[in-house]
Amino acid sequence: MTHPNTHLSARHNIRDEQQRGKPIFVTRLSENSKFFMKRDIFKPEIFRSCLIDWVLRDRISFHQIESEPFREMIASLRPEALEVLNCANTIRAHCLQRFQVARENIQQLFTTAKSKIHISADLWTSLNNYALLGIVAHWWDMNDNLQSALIALPKLYGSHTGANIGKAIIDTLDLYNITEKLGYFMLDNASSNDTAVEAITTEFRHHRLSRTITSKEARLRCSRHIINLVVRSLFFGTSVEALQLDSVEFETWRRIGPIGRLHNTIRRVRGSPQRRKRFLGFQSNDSDSDLEPLMARQNNDTRWDSTFNMINRALKPQVRRAIDKFIDSAIEELSTKQEREDLEADRLEEADWSMLENIHEILAPFHTMTKELQGNIGETQMNGAIFDVLPCMDFLLQQLETVKEIYTESPILASCINLAWSKLNKYYEATDDSSVYATAVMLDPRLKRQYFDRNWKQSWIDKAESNFKRLV
Repeated sequence: MTHPNTHLSARHNIRDEQQRGKPIFVTRLSENSKFFMKRDIFKPEIFRSCLIDWVLRDRISFHQIESEPFREMIASLRPEALEVLNCANTIRAHCLQRFQVARENIQQLFTTAKSKIHISADLWTSLNNYALLGIVAHWWDMNDNLQSALIALPKLYGSHTGANIGKAIIDTLDLYNITEKLGYFMLDNASSNDTAVEAITTEFRHHRLSRTITSKEARLRCSRHIINLVVRSLFFGTSVEALQLDSVEFETWRRIGPIGRLHNTIRRVRGSPQRRKRFLGFQSNDSDSDLEPLMARQNNDTRWDSTFNMINRALKPQVRRAIDKFIDSAIEELSTKQEREDLEADRLEEADWSMLENIHEILAPFHTMTKELQGNIGETQMNGAIFDVLPCMDFLLQQLETVKEIYTESPILASCINLAWSKLNKYYEATDDSSVYATAVMLDPRLKRQYFDRNWKQSWIDKAESNFKRLV
């Protein structure tokens, strides 16, 4: 019995009170130990609460509760717990009850909020192909803390029109009874979202609800989505529409230059375990390098920073050499003429690598700003809020104007930079529709009015001041 006693004592702090004739006192018991010791009273409400937490937090199937091995495991610990392990439908009902309690708690928080309730929303498709609209509320609570909560995740039926999106948001606002305290909307840049905010404002007027904020004033735009659109313009130019239609076709990617050829090559590298092993082997056997072998990263057509990360990894010396060696070896091994021609067409020449280095340099500030603007402000982060939008856009526009001068002798890059500048300037001008952007800068103690004096023309400053006075 020596080994079990030692294990229980060292690992679980459970000790025999008369071990080897010497009294040993238990100094601490974990919560789980207390719960499962037979002499303690079984508390079904605590067990049920923990069970529901487990199901909800770990996304456990309701039917898992009916699993015979699961029930045997629970019975081996506390047979009384089996009485709480009801059928799947009962557990489902308990989960829905927990949801209703949480909703009522949020409703109570809304009634005591110091600020207006601001809404952000976004559409996405779940793994089971439901179109879901995530609706999140943001507010300042009575204790002067910034709060955010997902308040609804409705399915969107039919086409994703502005009216359809607007109705789903209106239903949620009515459910929480916050129409009178409603503030601004933060949505991505799809035109349907413009229509959605207009539909909500129209619905308020129809029901004679007071609404001092116009639809244009209330319509805020996701800054990270703006950066995504700007960089996609730089990447793909006028080919972006074709890319969205068929992002995996080699020819489509090849037409967009070195980025497309790099995408094709990496897709081949990552296409099978054997190719991956060979690619890493080129680096391990590289006598000119003692760097750690790295797998090439693949981009996608949704997130622009995945392309930046692909280029960033490919420019690592060991990865770049391995890419060149991979193409050489693959051409030698392939049997058909078409396959060899396809690989040769995707070969990255010295000029292509130079172009990728230039693009990487241009995109670095955008990558930094994307990271800076994500998340919410908190105790350890004082960036990513509305007061950062105008300074961020000013900075990125200046960066594009600078690199445009640098690459005047490269017609392709110069054209892409112009497209990116035009896209960013379009959304920069759209910030004039809502006075909250300039007002947030003026109220930021780090920036205030001096920011505009240093960076803006007088006519722009006059308009910003006018908007500020109207809003505050």
